[in-house]
Amino acid sequence: MKLIILLSALLLLGNLRAHAQSTEKTSAVQTAIFPKGDKAPSENFTGTIWVRSLVPDEATYNCVVSSVTFEDGARSNRSAVRWHTHPAGQLLLITDGTGYYQERGKPIQLMHKGDGFKCPPNTEHWHGRRLAA
Repeated sequence: MKLIILLSALLLLGNLRAHAQSTEKTSAVQTAIFPKGDKAPSENFTGTIWVRSLVPDEATYNCVVSSVTFEDGARSNRSAVRWHTHPAGQLLLITDGTGYYQERGKPIQLMHKGDGFKCPPNTEHWHGRRLAA
């Protein structure tokens, strides 16, 4: 199972994805509202992450919105510490799967499909599909 989050510099959104069984084939077929997008750069994530820009940054709204799919074992930030910040804060909207979210100094929270999280501006945090070993 993948963790899918909608995300942005202000909003972390998950990639809405569903798998349907074909009646003619035994393989799963992706039926998504948002396409999976491109593989994310490894300097920002550990594991395989796919990012699809939904709302690019611009002066009026000053908000980037992306659909992000975390494969099993993937998480934000490549370093062993996993912590990062966003100057404007970040909203996490979980659209599929289960994962983890933590702000520095607070307990780890389990994220499920349908959950939403607000990370205040400049707050160190991390999020992903599984805890690091």
